[in-house]
Amino acid sequence: MWRILAYCREDGWAILEHAGTTGLLRPPYTGQVTPIDPAALPRLLAEPGMVCPSAEHQQHPSRRAPLDFLNAEILRSRAEAGRALPEDGYGPRMLAMAPAPVLARMLDRIERELVAQGRHEPARAALLAVLSAPAGFSNPNLHQRAVALMTRMDAAARGRSRLLADAADFSARFPRVAGKFGTEPLRQFNAAISGAHDIFGLNRAA
Repeated sequence: MWRILAYCREDGWAILEHAGTTGLLRPPYTGQVTPIDPAALPRLLAEPGMVCPSAEHQQHPSRRAPLDFLNAEILRSRAEAGRALPEDGYGPRMLAMAPAPVLARMLDRIERELVAQGRHEPARAALLAVLSAPAGFSNPNLHQRAVALMTRMDAAARGRSRLLADAADFSARFPRVAGKFGTEPLRQFNAAISGAHDIFGLNRAA
């Protein structure tokens, strides 16, 4: 059985358990899981943005099933990003006419309901909509606040990527490379990839 312990809908990181081994997985999903240090698991599970699946989606009989679930969750997150905070009635056309006070209240809601809850994909879409509005683009206070929220989310994503990558047991995934050069060059390489918001290359099939 394959068990999903937690995953992040924003960037696709997932923590899986199979045959007594706990490891990391990130898109593009190949089924290749990188083992992690068990001592790091409690901190990883508590990392902001990581969520536990419902009971019906935790256990999977085959390797393909959890990958399908994770792919579906990422697609759903992308779809929700385009529907962030719709109930105010301010769609793209209305935002073009929205005055600064309305956009300020929208930023309040974005921070409170999306950013603070770790829903970064819809938060980014909503912030870009605010920044694209004439009042949001021309008002220095609104512009700076929106950019600050973007920066805050970027920092959180980088921190999560570093934390997860540092927990990976590279000696188990690449025993020959680790035996010859040690694990630090592999960690530095992955940190460079993660910092650039690129694909977790070490999870690709060797």
